[in-house]
Amino acid sequence: MGEVEKGRVKRLAVHLAYPIQSVMVAEFNNGSARTTVLRSPLQNAFVSGSCPRYLAVATFAGRGNGMANTFAIPENAFGGFSALVNIGPEKLGLLAATVNTQQLTLDVSGLTSRLAAAIETDAAVLDQAFDSVLIPLSGLRAEFRMPAPDFVELLTESIKEQNESWLNANREKWDSVTPVVEKLICPNSFFEQLSKAYRLLMNRPAIVGDLRVLTELRPVYDDDVTSVHAYLITSTLAVIYQESGEQKRIHLTLDRKDLQRLQEQVERGLKKIQLLEKQVSLLDVPSLVAGSEES
Repeated sequence: MGEVEKGRVKRLAVHLAYPIQSVMVAEFNNGSARTTVLRSPLQNAFVSGSCPRYLAVATFAGRGNGMANTFAIPENAFGGFSALVNIGPEKLGLLAATVNTQQLTLDVSGLTSRLAAAIETDAAVLDQAFDSVLIPLSGLRAEFRMPAPDFVELLTESIKEQNESWLNANREKWDSVTPVVEKLICPNSFFEQLSKAYRLLMNRPAIVGDLRVLTELRPVYDDDVTSVHAYLITSTLAVIYQESGEQKRIHLTLDRKDLQRLQEQVERGLKKIQLLEKQVSLLDVPSLVAGSEES
């Protein structure tokens, strides 16, 4: 996976894992209410207490399933909202029509570049809208099980509660783009499917940021440090990874047989990917392989 897409996964982990920290759902059975707390297995894996994220904080009680009626909006999301209003309803409408012709992909940087050229807008602005609004909010709407118009209305109310000055300054423009935003984050939309793909990608205890094998030559001295009796060749697997919103590092000492086993497992893993790609191609749907340029 390229550095750009690794950065995207880290940013989206903040928003996607898990956008609803704890949603209270009121279930009614013969008139007696039972309250259930839904928690995501990704919540503890990727979202630390200090990370900004879309966070459900309240509930609505009614017949059927209760819906969270407000959620905290991370500060950097307002840059994404500003990106949407700056793009404008006409170009966003063109985006909604164009994006549905695209195959699902993990190469969002390439996708952004193509779409930005198609709708004649700045790729960096579109990228911000994707990362902080369209992808995470598509997933959040799905978790709330709300129709897109109702969710966008809820979003507008949440913006008003948490940053009324932004809404006052952009109200007319925001109202002009919300009908298109509804189309972009509606059920089975491209961005909802992309949100699901990224959640599956992040549904792991840790995400590797970098790894390398370090090989060193270490001398074995005599007691008086006057001569070298031997040289020890050592190998160390250094892995940098993200866990619970923190960057961590681990070093594993490997001998020659360990390296050979590692090589065998890597080759075996690549063969599995190639085989599955061939099998998926028969199903007439794209195969998404993290780290592949064509994904």
